[in-house]
Amino acid sequence: MLKTIATSTWSLSSNVSKVAYSLGQHRRLHNLSDIPKRVPVLEDVGLNGIGYEKSKHSFELSKAKRKDENRMPRDRIRISSDVPVASPKHRKQMKRERLKRSGKFKDPLAAQSTIRPAVQAARVKEIFEAKGVEEAISFVTTAPIDTLNSIVWNTLLAMLMRAGKRKRAYDMFIEMKRRGFPPSARTFRTMMSGMNEIAIDEWPQNSLNLQRCHKLYEAIEEYCTETHLKDELLFLRHARGHYIHILGKTGNFRKIADIYYKSGEVGALPRDRELYGALFGALMARKEADQVGNLSVAEQNASDAKFYWKTLEKDMERGLEVDSRAIAPFLKIMAGGRPTDQQFGLNVVRDMYGLAPPGEDPPPPRSQLCSRSFQAVLELCNKAKKFRLCTYFLKQVAEQSRQKSNKVFSVVIGYRHINEQLIALGQLAAVGSFDESETAVDVIRYLRQAAALEAQENGKVEDFSLTRETVALALGVCWRCGDWERATMIFSLVTDLSPEMFLDDGPIASGSIDAARYPRYQKKLIYMTASTHMARTALSTGDKSKMRQCLRMMWYHGTEPSHFEAHPDFYKYELAKATIKLVDAVAEDWSKDEVKIWKDMKRESRGILQKRSPVERPEKEEGGLGSEKYLGKLQQAIDFELSAR
Repeated sequence: MLKTIATSTWSLSSNVSKVAYSLGQHRRLHNLSDIPKRVPVLEDVGLNGIGYEKSKHSFELSKAKRKDENRMPRDRIRISSDVPVASPKHRKQMKRERLKRSGKFKDPLAAQSTIRPAVQAARVKEIFEAKGVEEAISFVTTAPIDTLNSIVWNTLLAMLMRAGKRKRAYDMFIEMKRRGFPPSARTFRTMMSGMNEIAIDEWPQNSLNLQRCHKLYEAIEEYCTETHLKDELLFLRHARGHYIHILGKTGNFRKIADIYYKSGEVGALPRDRELYGALFGALMARKEADQVGNLSVAEQNASDAKFYWKTLEKDMERGLEVDSRAIAPFLKIMAGGRPTDQQFGLNVVRDMYGLAPPGEDPPPPRSQLCSRSFQAVLELCNKAKKFRLCTYFLKQVAEQSRQKSNKVFSVVIGYRHINEQLIALGQLAAVGSFDESETAVDVIRYLRQAAALEAQENGKVEDFSLTRETVALALGVCWRCGDWERATMIFSLVTDLSPEMFLDDGPIASGSIDAARYPRYQKKLIYMTASTHMARTALSTGDKSKMRQCLRMMWYHGTEPSHFEAHPDFYKYELAKATIKLVDAVAEDWSKDEVKIWKDMKRESRGILQKRSPVERPEKEEGGLGSEKYLGKLQQAIDFELSAR
């Protein structure tokens, strides 16, 4: 009997070894301790001495899919036995119950923090808006450390910067690092963008903030060597752009040059369109510079911008794409340079946007033209005294933008573009073109219609609002053309007042309308500059009835200056001189009631002239622009200088 039991035991051990070997081929098991504990139960030995029989416990291999990583491999072992085998899930439940009875069980959900950092960041915003700065700072600094991360700190820093608490924000930035929370790329962008909100005239009183910006950028340079993630580098490039703008506002152009030259080195942030946009934006803010030859600051800015642009062209050949953030400020800088710089800018317009003068085949555009950059193009044309080219570009882009399938020009003509067109029309009228006033009326009518359509569609694509500057420029075109009829049409479009009201036989002259002035609650668009142009236009006609009509308009509507007008002193004196001339021309042979009002206007004008002081004459008022022949000779000289270079 003992021999039989030993034989059966040896047979069982042999079979278990075979099973372990088969499992080892699948799970690389090398000892029996790794085999699942499924030991078959030996049957009771009967009186006849028959022991364990192999046929009663056979091992079957079945191909079953694993449901998770904790399950058995695909070659599972099934032991045909009368004793049920517990599943892994059931064994975990049994183990959890044993631990609960022993008091050693810890619920993983209870071990987690009750407040997630994302929820904590939202609470920081709520507390900041409801209770203020100190409560938000106290909430973050006293919160459990496991409820905080860099997102919560970034939220606090952003709220402090938005409130203008830059010193407290920098202190919290230091506290954040002291508590073991390393700043992220978003942190640096938040800090630099907040510092960049300081206005250019406020930086002399913010020297400490400038030193903090220098330290922040040093930390950014160290951070660049540690991260290579695309999103992280994007935020760091934005932070670098803000820092360059800060350096431009404070006049640290040597540091800007150092950043530019270091950008091509290994381990530093690469050159991109944000860098070039920041460089050109910093040059636009430069008002003082070291004297280089006989160049003015604007001319030196143009020279430096051309140097950066030539490097940008090389980067574009390597695949760099640029947009209006870099092109628009560059064109504005070129507009303030010398004639050769302005011609260089027009060449860039041709190469980048495919806009060329009539008769010239333009190349395919390399960048999409948007409203911002198109306004810079028109300004460049006017500064280069290419006024017909300005009107040509505006007409070309307006026609092509109407085509819905056009993907080259995404421009909606707004009041900024109209202002540049009106400047060009006024200068063309100054050199002998007298049909520009009709176009001025058309563009004012276009803006009114576009504003009405925009209000109906409830969309904000472009600003079509009539502004004081737009109205003054349009009336200036009428003055250059000597067209009083078009001037009264613009007056009617802007004020909704009929010009016939102010004629000699109209209700104003007869006194049938109350003497109350133009209602003050209405939006006024005709102020001192526009009134000056109307008075000049009436004088240029030599018609006394039109002069009287103009005086009634000025008296009824008012001629007070606006707080936002350019060159107010100059136009105040010009309006006073024009008013005196108008009254002197018409006061002798008219009714005493109106003459009395006009003489009061004349008395006020004399008082203004008695206090006159030297003032600067606006560029738009200069009459020495020359004829078309002179402008042609100027263009030949520019072309010769460019070819000589």
